[in-house]
Amino acid sequence: MRFTTYIYNAGTPPQLGAQIKILRGNQPVLTPPETTISTDKLTSFTSIPYAGQFPLSSLTPGNYVLELTITDRATNATASQQLNFSIY
Repeated sequence: MRFTTYIYNAGTPPQLGAQIKILRGNQPVLTPPETTISTDKLTSFTSIPYAGQFPLSSLTPGNYVLELTITDRATNATASQQLNFSIY
């Protein structure tokens, strides 16, 4: 599954990390390692695009939650969003 989001209010220059968790109920079933988001080629830090992906092959049919947490080490700030999805 692929997804795209935007990161707002990052520090200048930002030092961003992204952590994805896939939850079923309140239990994590898939937690890839945290990734560092490269901002070297960006000219503006107002709206930073981020795309990620994870495999669906290991998930059985059911309801899940995608939780994405972005950490900005430059400002010591963290933000999270969740998205419900189902596999049939």
